[in-house]
Amino acid sequence: MEKHLPFPVSARPWESLSEPERDFFCFQDNYLPLHRNHASKIGLLSSADAARVCEWAFATVPLGWPDTGRWFQHEEQLNIQDCWNDERRRADVRQWLSDRHVPFATTVYLLYERDRVVETNWQMVVRYWDAFAWSVGFAMVTVDDTLQWACGFHHEEVIVLGQQRPPHNPPMHRTGPAV
Repeated sequence: MEKHLPFPVSARPWESLSEPERDFFCFQDNYLPLHRNHASKIGLLSSADAARVCEWAFATVPLGWPDTGRWFQHEEQLNIQDCWNDERRRADVRQWLSDRHVPFATTVYLLYERDRVVETNWQMVVRYWDAFAWSVGFAMVTVDDTLQWACGFHHEEVIVLGQQRPPHNPPMHRTGPAV
């Protein structure tokens, strides 16, 4: 994955994570084992790098967003209540996320806690949104290196996507090939 953070970070790939670390994600049995290509795109940052990424991201995106009020110029939200046990509704959420016009190859950081940040790409967020979102304590915020947008997965079963550019006006940032 191409990285453009203002500092280097290292991530341990999915294959090297212990079972308790993998269990955090709540991947359903029908997802496991992860396809090798998908597993290679999911990594857990070291605690020090996770704290550094959180400090960097939350210097721009307010800590606690989306609960802190409207921060982005454009915000959209989707209620995901009653999605967890309904494959059709989970597919609807995947479609909604895909329709946000974030290139699938975009490297993103899923900010759970100061010491728990996942590095992956937008395609994996769209594909496995429910596994990533199930582990949300209060909120999990997804950002890329531009910080011009964020996607918040909130514990009250809502997803909020905020952008500094008008929605559905690609490109939001660098474009890359869909994977």
